Amino acid sequence: MSSLWKFSPAVKKKKHNPMITLYQNSQDVIFSCGGQVAGLYKYTDAYKPFIHPLNSPRGHCVTVASPYDHKHHKGLMYALREEKMNFWEEFEITPDEKVGRQRHDAFVQMIESGKRAGFVEKLTWLPAAGGAEYFKEERSIFCEYDGTRSAFVWTWKTELTALRSMKLIKSNWSEPLPDGRRINYHGLAVRFGWNFVGSMGWNTLKLNGKIIPMAEGMGASARSVELIGNFDGQHPVPKVSVKMENARGYTVYVRDLPFPFYGLGPTNEHDLLLKEGDRIEDTHTVTVQDM
Repeated sequence: MSSLWKFSPAVKKKKHNPMITLYQNSQDVIFSCGGQVAGLYKYTDAYKPFIHPLNSPRGHCVTVASPYDHKHHKGLMYALREEKMNFWEEFEITPDEKVGRQRHDAFVQMIESGKRAGFVEKLTWLPAAGGAEYFKEERSIFCEYDGTRSAFVWTWKTELTALRSMKLIKSNWSEPLPDGRRINYHGLAVRFGWNFVGSMGWNTLKLNGKIIPMAEGMGASARSVELIGNFDGQHPVPKVSVKMENARGYTVYVRDLPFPFYGLGPTNEHDLLLKEGDRIEDTHTVTVQDM
């Protein structure tokens, strides 16, 4: 882990600089703002690059990576599942299925400092054990600091090009609803830490800016999903909002029990057939705001 991340708790109370600065080492890209880590992108993960920690401007980490209950849950992450190649769970679920990985190939652009800083990355989706490729991806991740809201605003853009005909499917563990639908969780998703959102009913869920009960969020269609949580063991209790937005209006997967998680993705409600050369273009905005 980078020295900047190790040192950040000691300086997290310093006044924030509105500039975002990137630091790259052999494993990570660190997004920093005034000495505070906004997020760390682990581009060398064996299965899928991800952001963890994902922090608020006051230094509160809202994510967890590889928890004991779901080791493939890694902070802010993007992945899908093909019927014979699983790029999400990182283990084989059916006898004829294999595990896939997203291989980092290169950073083709990097803006190292500015009001908005980030990178453009090339990746290849292929079997973890090697073999024929499934997707070429161009991924861009940028961050800026919004001082008027005390927020880090992230843009995660994915452009996938299919290298073969395939069928993207939902998970075996998709959530069953009373109306007969099963809601999937692949796409861009965030796994929250228990110190941020617990099981005491103190969390607030907003869809398209409207507060609704947590149970009504699962399977709803929305352009934005926002979770406002409380940090346990701190007084006064800090509140942080994490809002994910996508203009497509995806079906929402959201829960706080037995683990806190939400996501928006192209296969949340339906499977998706692709032909060679077909593209998936997906742009999300993720805002982490101190309340």
